[in-house]
Amino acid sequence: MGWWETEDHEVVGDSVLDIAQNMLAEISAEYLSELSRPPTLRELVLCLEIAFDVSNYADEPLFAEGKTHKVTRITAKLAKKPKTQPLKPGDLFVFASPENQFFVGRLTPQSGIIEFCDHVFASVPSKEELTQFSFFRLGSAVSDEFLRDRKWRIFANWPYNLESFEFQHYRMGSHATCGFEIEEDGFVEAGTLLRPIEPRDRNLPLYSLVSPEVAERLVIRKVIKGIPDSPIY
Repeated sequence: MGWWETEDHEVVGDSVLDIAQNMLAEISAEYLSELSRPPTLRELVLCLEIAFDVSNYADEPLFAEGKTHKVTRITAKLAKKPKTQPLKPGDLFVFASPENQFFVGRLTPQSGIIEFCDHVFASVPSKEELTQFSFFRLGSAVSDEFLRDRKWRIFANWPYNLESFEFQHYRMGSHATCGFEIEEDGFVEAGTLLRPIEPRDRNLPLYSLVSPEVAERLVIRKVIKGIPDSPIY
C-alpha cells in the first residue's frame, strides 16, 4: 500500500490507516453490543490512553519516543462536520491504479476542469516534486464526485495565478459560452453565459462531462501508454 509524508513531515500509509480505522470500529461495536450505544469521544480516547499506559511496561515500545517517554493524555477536539468536503481551486489529489501507482490531479479555478500530472509516482509526491512535471487536461470536463466523497484524496493545495490561467470556452448545442461567473464555492463557471454560435466558434470543443471512473482510465491510458486524449486547449 502507499505511504506518504504529511506537511509536518510525519509518514503515514494506507495500510496502517486501515488498521487504525478497523480498531476504532471494533471498539465502537463492542460498546454497541454491551451497552447498546456507541462510545463518547472521551471514552474512545480514554481507551487509547489506558492502552498506551499498559504498553509502557512492554519490552518493546510502540512508538519511537517510547524508550524515554510515556503518553499521559491524548487530546481530541470536536468540530462540526461539513456535509461535503470543501473544495478549493488548486487542490491537489491522488488516485491509485490497481498496480498501486499514484496519479495526481489538480483542481483548476474553472469548474469541471481538472489538470492531471503527466507522470506516475510510486508514492504521493510533494508539491516541490510536481514542479518538475507538466500537467494536461482531458477533452472533457470531469465530475468532482470522487473528491466530494473522498475517493480521490486531497493532500495539498497549489494555488493558481488567475491572471495567467487559460479558461476554456465550449460549444453547448447551438450556443457558445461567452463569459465567466464566480460561484459561491469560489470556482468560475463558464456555462452560465451563452450566445448563439458564430463562425469563429467552429474550433471550440463540444461540452461534455465524464465520470471520475472514465477520467481515471483516460489519465492512466495517456500517462502509462502514451495514448492521447483530445486536448481542450
